[in-house]
Amino acid sequence: MSWIFSTFDEIFAMKYQPIFKSDEHQFLFEKQGFVIVPLLDEKSLIRLNNIFDDLHPNLPKEGFISGGYSQDLEYKMKSSQMIKDVMEPFVDKIFQDYKIYGSTFVYKVASKNSELGPHQDWSIVDEDVFFSLNCWVPLCDITSRNGPMYVLPGSHYLNHQIIRAPSMGYYYDNYRDVVLKYMVPLKVKAGTAIIINHSIIHYSSPNYTNKVRKALISAIKSSQADTILYYDTKCDNVLEVYQMPEDFAVRYNNFFQDNKLRPDSGKLLKEKYYIQNIYSKSEVDELFNMMHEKSGYFDSRFKLLMNKIVNRFTIV
Repeated sequence: MSWIFSTFDEIFAMKYQPIFKSDEHQFLFEKQGFVIVPLLDEKSLIRLNNIFDDLHPNLPKEGFISGGYSQDLEYKMKSSQMIKDVMEPFVDKIFQDYKIYGSTFVYKVASKNSELGPHQDWSIVDEDVFFSLNCWVPLCDITSRNGPMYVLPGSHYLNHQIIRAPSMGYYYDNYRDVVLKYMVPLKVKAGTAIIINHSIIHYSSPNYTNKVRKALISAIKSSQADTILYYDTKCDNVLEVYQMPEDFAVRYNNFFQDNKLRPDSGKLLKEKYYIQNIYSKSEVDELFNMMHEKSGYFDSRFKLLMNKIVNRFTIV
């Protein structure tokens, strides 16, 4: 493969058709569930900040806001296209056989209730074959006080294969203290991409500063992957599997209500028998500790190598 693999006693074999052009990025993404890549130049950062300000002349007084929560379809479609127009030349340097299928602004107005709780993103591709991910890019420097993203290294589906859907809860819902114990903050410069597997557990703390913490997300998947959505029937451990239009989430009128309903815009493909494991608090703690170890993120030799990779593959 590449020089990186000879560094470790364990050889991490890739299971899927790569979505990154660089072997090192692909290795990192599969090993720890995320990768950090310097992405945007200063001109593009200024442009995106101006787009944000133009589209959001009146901000709410507090809280975490995603453009996807809006009921204004025109705004959601317009902002998605404008972000994509700026982002595409940069992400094209990183990914192969990929597709951007939606983009949005996410921002935190300074307030103690601007936290985004621990969660995983939905399973929207066949994860036995394809990748899906978020390319999260802050438009300002991220510090410990303005709401950094936290991740739980190794918590992605390559270590723990579970199905995730808006109609289902998370196996760690009752163990917030255990989840936060294993989270690590990612404090990065403006324009740096934090690329996370949709299945990794992530979180962001409140914005305690007096400025809006602006960021964007471009959702990316393997180009050949159909968009799917699971729906929990709450009956006999049966999930329904739907093939969905790529912009199905954009078209939710009331995001928090509509995503819990049986899809009305997709095609029912099949039913799937699925039992979601139930864990005790000690079992979740043990599971997260195992994920930490498998990620390699906390190995000093590994982290030194990761820093070299980031520096080597700076593209701006």
